[in-house]
Amino acid sequence: MPLRPEPVEHRQTGYVPSPILDPPDALPLPPLTRDFDVAKEHLSEYGMCFVPDVLTTAEIDRLRTALDEQAAAERSLGELAPPGALGNKQHVANMVNKGRVFLDLVERPETDELAGFMLGRTFLVSSMTGGMFHAPTTEPQPLHRDQGYVPAMATFPAACNLFWLLDDFTPASGSTHVVPGSHRWRPEYQIKAPPREMSVQVEVPAGSVFAWEGASGTDSASTPTAGLGAASRPTSACRGCASRRTGACRACRRCSMKRARNCAPRWACGPTAR
Repeated sequence: MPLRPEPVEHRQTGYVPSPILDPPDALPLPPLTRDFDVAKEHLSEYGMCFVPDVLTTAEIDRLRTALDEQAAAERSLGELAPPGALGNKQHVANMVNKGRVFLDLVERPETDELAGFMLGRTFLVSSMTGGMFHAPTTEPQPLHRDQGYVPAMATFPAACNLFWLLDDFTPASGSTHVVPGSHRWRPEYQIKAPPREMSVQVEVPAGSVFAWEGASGTDSASTPTAGLGAASRPTSACRGCASRRTGACRACRRCSMKRARNCAPRWACGPTAR
């Protein structure tokens, strides 16, 4: 019998894909869990997970203060403000060079546990962003898949996001719309974004990390449904995006822009990974 190589789909990671969902139905939201083994199961089954109580009250306060000060400084620039600084929903981009407190999110064990599980230990940080709502917005962000640049037949995550929630993330405060399980649809259903009617809004307490893989249908933090205009302060979060390493990129895991991504009504955004 000739010697042949043994096929392995996900050599870099511990990620094991769940079976195809056919017909392409939406699943319910996964429950919160503090067990990272269970969270990894949720990432495979639902395409997302919610891990509460990862940030202490002191850490939340430090991140809120730093994000508030940076956001206020950028809004004060008026016509010279960076894109996204002056609207009701403010984005604070490129946070890797706007305070050690933000970059520290990349080094947290939760980042290695979740992004490393989906992408492997040599994943790269794509972006690190903060955001907050100052008042209701008029339109939600369209639903999309963060790894739309990857062929839909890919059975592995090529990107992931981590949202570090600095405030309670609820529909009333503008939480993200998601379509749990949409990462498991057949390729022909992943070419276009899922219908918004199939989405649900997440509800997660401050101090949690909300992670999802790049084939899942989501929007960013959305339009608050009620009450935010009268809130005593804006809602916020941090978001990090990471991506799978490729041969075209020379950056490595020890690079200062490593991996993660995070967000909330005031949401601190960590790195996006690929």
